[in-house]
Amino acid sequence: MEKSVKILIIIAAAVFIFSALNLIPYMNRYHQGINDEGMLTYGGQRVLDGQFPYRDFFSHLPPFNHLLTSAWFSIFGSNIFSARLLMILIGGLMGLLIFLISLRILPLKIAWAPPVLFSIAGAAHWPVLSHHWNGVVFLLLSLWLILIFEEKNDGGCGDSGRGGKGGKFILILAGISCGTAFLFMQSEGIAAIAGLLIFLIARGRSRCACYILPLVIGFLAPLLVTFIALNVNGALPSYIYQNYIWVKETAISFNASSFSLNHVTKIINSFALQAGGIKHLTMPVIAWLVNASMFIFVIILKYALFYPVLIGVLILLLLKKERGGPEVSLWALIAVLVPWILITAYKQDMLYLNYLTPLWYIALCYGMYNIFKSARGGVIAITVIAGLFLVHNYFLINESKDFKFPIAFPRGTLYSSSREKAGGMNKILVHLEKNTKQGDKIFAYPYASSFYFLTGRKNSTMFDALWPLLSPRSLILKAKEEIEASRTPYIYFFILSPDALDAYPTVDRKLFHEEGIWMNGVILDGYLPDGDFIFCRVFKRNK
Repeated sequence: MEKSVKILIIIAAAVFIFSALNLIPYMNRYHQGINDEGMLTYGGQRVLDGQFPYRDFFSHLPPFNHLLTSAWFSIFGSNIFSARLLMILIGGLMGLLIFLISLRILPLKIAWAPPVLFSIAGAAHWPVLSHHWNGVVFLLLSLWLILIFEEKNDGGCGDSGRGGKGGKFILILAGISCGTAFLFMQSEGIAAIAGLLIFLIARGRSRCACYILPLVIGFLAPLLVTFIALNVNGALPSYIYQNYIWVKETAISFNASSFSLNHVTKIINSFALQAGGIKHLTMPVIAWLVNASMFIFVIILKYALFYPVLIGVLILLLLKKERGGPEVSLWALIAVLVPWILITAYKQDMLYLNYLTPLWYIALCYGMYNIFKSARGGVIAITVIAGLFLVHNYFLINESKDFKFPIAFPRGTLYSSSREKAGGMNKILVHLEKNTKQGDKIFAYPYASSFYFLTGRKNSTMFDALWPLLSPRSLILKAKEEIEASRTPYIYFFILSPDALDAYPTVDRKLFHEEGIWMNGVILDGYLPDGDFIFCRVFKRNK
């Protein structure tokens, strides 16, 4: 093996290990209010228990999410640490794929930077299992495969070309990866297949069906197999409603949040106000100043400058005289990123824009490297940014010491940064253990999928989430029918915090409150109060 290949393998392994290990500090944290993880973990548990998605339980997540977690739990066990181990693996894979794509756009001496930046201020900014991250893995894989195809193919359609049959096989694999991304998260799958088709057509290959057909066939293959399986199990109509009709009619408008710098401005103003009141520079104060400054730097760079950076990179590309490999590869990246942005344009707050950063960080580093007259200047600039991100990373990891209050869930102990929240949840668990056992049916709402999984209890209905306005009244009434049919002994109502709707700026607060009162009246009819635990009220069936 050549020395250069060995070095490349060592760097790739180091990137994977860093991207994975950087998520370990988040492994035992309790994330109250973050529900992506619960949708995946409890959905996977439902499948392990013999239920079929969409037919036996409501889910707006594409089917591969539940299949992945159920398969993982069948091997490593149904507990929170198994779930977090899967999160760490996915983080490592994202970092590795970002590195492999970066190698085709950036020189090796800076190709490490995009995965490191993303691991620190991408994956670690949402360190939980997520259908978005699942989809991102296969979006990245499809882009990497098309770049390999581009390198191998000489432009001919025949088997005599450098690409030959191997090139067609790579295209099929890229299409399958796009289809798999779609079955994890539709937006990622559509962006991937649309971007790759746009790239191939722009390269003048639309005239040759041997390029387009393998990609499209590969994309459709996993979809066709999945849809047949759904239909055979009587779940296809429910899947179409839950993943498309309900999402279009309700979820998109509920989640709508346009790109805005208001939140960034509020953060800066808050920092300025607090910093202005400082009278003595003690070590804790200095640490706070550095921590806050690094956080503001990262937020400004990856959110406020998200579009300016992309525009700048596009201008650089258009002005570049070279039309070689790195530029072609970057055009392929942009061909995927632009549809991805357009598809998710309805929701572009800090959280959702974060999902787009795996490709954006590559574009950022390309721009930084090429904007300077000398390559040395670009390397220094990227290294400085990486250094500042590492400082930010230190403070993120250092927050682990604040997560010191244990919550003894049956499926693993997690730690909260709030003594009050940990104490309240432990009291809820005492009530739960006293009155029920693992495997018993309860009902928890409005959004308590994690609660079911962590406590080992079963939902007496098919609905793991019931939100005012987000859940149509017909579904709330159906949930009540199932509660009555199973004679559910206890209902756990988790009270929404005052800032629960901050992430949903278009939702009518007054209407949401009124609908919540109606929903509680329906769900709690026939139940009496049995406990009040700070942020949760328990109700017992009135026999």
